[in-house]
Amino acid sequence: MIEIYSLELLAYEYPKLKIRTHVSSGTYIRTLAVDISEKLGTGAYCKNLRRTKIADYSIDQAKTLADFGITS
Repeated sequence: MIEIYSLELLAYEYPKLKIRTHVSSGTYIRTLAVDISEKLGTGAYCKNLRRTKIADYSIDQAKTLADFGITS
């Protein structure tokens, strides 16, 4: 069983929308996008997906290639 703890609409400019979700482990975000579109009586797909947190790791803690001395 999956849980959707939060779903926030960040931007909407027809026909695109941008959301932020906080979901339980095992949730397929691409499937969630399709499920939402079906409830709205339309079609949709996930064009971009960015994971910003998993377990105790956050995008705020991420390192860049430059942090490792890689410049290109």
